[in-house]
Amino acid sequence: MYTLFVKLAQFLNGQQAFFADWFFWTLAIFRHPFVMWPFPLMTYGAFFGSALLQAFAAPRWRARLLARTAARRTAAWPALALGVTGPPDWRTNLATFEALLRRGVPPAAAFTYLLSSYNLTLYFFVLITVNNGPQLTLGHLIAVLLMIALVRLGLRWVVPQGPLWGQAPVLRAGTSPQEAPSPPASSPARLASWRAWLGAVWALGRDVKVLFVPLLLGLLLAGFLAAWGRSESFVELHLGGGVAGQLLNALIGPLLGSVTFMVPVLNIFVGAWLWKTEFLAYAGLVGFFLATV
Repeated sequence: MYTLFVKLAQFLNGQQAFFADWFFWTLAIFRHPFVMWPFPLMTYGAFFGSALLQAFAAPRWRARLLARTAARRTAAWPALALGVTGPPDWRTNLATFEALLRRGVPPAAAFTYLLSSYNLTLYFFVLITVNNGPQLTLGHLIAVLLMIALVRLGLRWVVPQGPLWGQAPVLRAGTSPQEAPSPPASSPARLASWRAWLGAVWALGRDVKVLFVPLLLGLLLAGFLAAWGRSESFVELHLGGGVAGQLLNALIGPLLGSVTFMVPVLNIFVGAWLWKTEFLAYAGLVGFFLATV
């Protein structure tokens, strides 16, 4: 055991330059969206805006979604809007997904909500734009909408719409708090309600608590990639340009995202430096984002 600790200490002592580089890039990556003007205006504004959407817009869209379901009308747009205005906590989103199925929401609409809640929130778009530019944000938006369309078609044509959908949501024991009766649709009077504003403050605090660890891990992993990317041992994928290179990226990106088991937000920083170190191109980066969620 003593020999093992000695060898570990010798290894760490020989890697001082790398660790210093790692710390430098982690701090630099943090400064870019959170300190360097005007990006903090966008980043912090997205988090405040997301909390306001959760407090004022999400209850209205939830009520509209359930009303459309009762009237047997298409519920795609309310489901999409409910996902966009929802919280960043994947556990809460999954509980809401199960609760929607219990309330009779069609599987296609429930999955539309689930996919949009992971991929289309305000802070998610802003962080992608700040770290990678608007082109990737637009590509991600198009890819997510296509993914939702394919899932809806698959549920309609492939998966049988039988009693299994009524049984699946109740496999988890207990009752979700999301099953409580939906609040009424928002109105101008709601803007003057102190309870609604208190709910926005509560949502912001919950978001900070949920996202703190993923953001910290994302910064550390991105800093590691940035430092490693400047070393001679970094693996570079020379896929070439053109259609063939993009197709290879579109295969490698989702494969890499599937095996990393990362959560949304954390993968934004990691993906940005997979792109900046020229490990992935745009197509691979979009596939990486989609696979990690």
